[in-house]
Amino acid sequence: MTHETLLAFFHKVLNQDAATIEKIAHFKGDLFIDQERESLIFSLPSLHALLFDKQGLSFPEFKKALYQGKFNQALKTIGGVVSVYQSNGKITDSLYQLNLLVNK
Repeated sequence: MTHETLLAFFHKVLNQDAATIEKIAHFKGDLFIDQERESLIFSLPSLHALLFDKQGLSFPEFKKALYQGKFNQALKTIGGVVSVYQSNGKITDSLYQLNLLVNK
């Protein structure tokens, strides 16, 4: 369920879904659209808060689910890639970016 929720969210971002972009614009935290890079910038705690806080999935469970399975391979099938935007030493303190793949 975690991977499916993340993939659906990232797919909406990559396709510039208006409701999703508005939800991001109103979010208070380390999660925003960088207009210059045309990227979604996020921290893992903020991504968790936006997508999973109301579903009762704890942050440790979220992190564990994120690093299990083949999430990045599935993300590539919808044309996206996540990379480090700004490393701050710890996974939870770093910022990541979602970009469109140049060649799908």
